[in-house]
Amino acid sequence: ISIFFSSGTTKEPKAIPFTQITPVKFASDGYFHQDIRKDDVVTWTTGMGWMMAPWVIFASLLNKATLSVYVGATAGEGFKQFAEDSEITVMGTIPSIVKAWKKMEFHQSSNWKVRLFSSTGEPSQVSDYFYLMAMGKFKSPIIEYCGGTEIGGSYISGTVVQPMSLTLFTTPVLGLDFYLLKPDGTTVEKNEGGEVFIIPPSVGLSKELLNCDHHTEYFEGTPKGPKGETLRRHGDAFEIIKSDQMTFYRSVGRTDDVMNLGGIKISAVEIEEVLNKAPNVFETAAVSVSGKDGGPERLVVFVVPDKKIQRKEEFKEQLQQLLKEQLNPLFKISAIKWLEELPRTASNKMMRNALRKKVGAL
Repeated sequence: ISIFFSSGTTKEPKAIPFTQITPVKFASDGYFHQDIRKDDVVTWTTGMGWMMAPWVIFASLLNKATLSVYVGATAGEGFKQFAEDSEITVMGTIPSIVKAWKKMEFHQSSNWKVRLFSSTGEPSQVSDYFYLMAMGKFKSPIIEYCGGTEIGGSYISGTVVQPMSLTLFTTPVLGLDFYLLKPDGTTVEKNEGGEVFIIPPSVGLSKELLNCDHHTEYFEGTPKGPKGETLRRHGDAFEIIKSDQMTFYRSVGRTDDVMNLGGIKISAVEIEEVLNKAPNVFETAAVSVSGKDGGPERLVVFVVPDKKIQRKEEFKEQLQQLLKEQLNPLFKISAIKWLEELPRTASNKMMRNALRKKVGAL
C-alpha cells in the first residue's frame, strides 16, 4: 500500500491509500484508452508527487511497453530533445505544458515520432491542441483523459476507435459509469451541463481517506440515481453535446469554479477560453469575489502576458469587449491583476484558492 495526496486545488489535499488493486486500474485505462502496446515507448510530463507518476509506471510496464522518464523541466528545450532521442510513441501531458511548447515554437526543430498524445490535469484549449496535433503531423490523436487520485485514473476519456474532436471526451472509461445531473437532480439533456456523479462500485475507486471522513467527502447529501442507485460525488462539471451519430462531453471545470455574474451562472473555464484569445496573452485565470459586506459576485481576471502591456486600461477594454461579443454583455471585469505566472500545484493544476486569497489581500 502507498499513500498519495490529491492536488489540493480547492481545499486541503486528501490522503488516499493506493492498494494492490489500483495498478489494475492504471493498466486497464492504459490499454483500453491510451492504446499502450508492447512495442511502445511511453512518457508523461509529470513529477513523482502526482498520481500520474505511478499511473504511467504501471500502465506502461504491465502492458509490456517501455517506460522513458525525463528528469527536469518538461517545458524546456531539454525535453524536446529527450522525446526525439528516446523515440517516444505515447506521450501524456497537460495543457499548460503544451502552451509553453507553443510559445517556444517546438515545431520548428523537433522530429518526434509520437503516434498518440494524451491530455489530463486541466481543461484543454482548441488552439493549443491544434498545435499539438501539428507536432504529430496531424496523424496522432489526442486522448482526453479526466479523473482523479481518488479514482486511480479516469472516469471519462477518449479512445482510438471513436471519432475525435479537439478538447472533447467521448465515453465513460471501461468498467465505470456516471450521470450528469442538474441542480434539481434530473439528468441533463442535449447541449446542457451538469455535475458528475459516479456510479460505484468500480475498480480503482477509493474506499477510505486517512485525514478526513470518506463517506462525508463523497456520499453525504448526494442524490439518488434515476434508477435509485447510490451515487458518488466527484465535483467536476461537464456539458453533453449530442449529434445523430456521436455523443461528446466538454469539460467546464470544477463545480467549485462556477461563478454567478449578474444572476447568470458560468464556469471560470468558459471565461478563460474567451480571454485567452486576446493578443499578447499567455494565459488567464478568472475568479469571482464578493465585497466585504457581501453583495453580488465581482469578476477579477489574472493575466500572464507574453510581452509587456503598455496601455493597460485599453487592454482591459479589449478583454471586456471579448466577453461582451463572445459570452454575455452583462459580464463585467471589475479588476485585472498582473502576474508573471499563475500559482500551480506540483501537478501543474491552477490553484484558484490561492488566487482568491491574492484578491482578498489587495
